[in-house]
Amino acid sequence: MLRPAGARAPGAKSDALSAALDMRNRMAMVLARRYELVERAAGWRWGRELGEHVPALQSRARMTAPRDEPPTPA
Repeated sequence: MLRPAGARAPGAKSDALSAALDMRNRMAMVLARRYELVERAAGWRWGRELGEHVPALQSRARMTAPRDEPPTPA
């Protein structure tokens, strides 16, 4: 009742945002389906060492925060 006339409903997405999300999802699907070719090419190039050069599709590098070392006793 308090929303101005012509305002979008809460949670509604703009057409541009919907198009961008759709394109992102389509590209992710193409990548997932064709990743086998990437792995095959990496296997041809690096042989058994391909895991060092090409990560698995669902893997990610985790960054760990540096640990503070306890003070050394004097």
